[in-house]
Amino acid sequence: MNNKIEFVLSLPINELAEAIIQKLNTVKGESISDNSTHENYLTRQEVCKKLNFTLPTLHNYTKRGLIKSYKIGSRILYKESDIDRAITEIKFRHF
Repeated sequence: MNNKIEFVLSLPINELAEAIIQKLNTVKGESISDNSTHENYLTRQEVCKKLNFTLPTLHNYTKRGLIKSYKIGSRILYKESDIDRAITEIKFRHF
């Protein structure tokens, strides 16, 4: 048993994560792509740059529920997929 533990501990973290995902896929019988397991998060400044917003505007959109934020530790972050979806919705509302 110690040999298995030492082997697992000697794996790079990305290989360990991939092995776990593959095992979970096998157990569940589902196909989970790597893209669905890794969500890219953006800072408030990155979101403002992407949307061409000011920080107060981003705060107002977040407060109104138009853009969802996530508090991770002491940081406020945004999922890039949520921002892309919000861009589509905002453009749609203006037409």
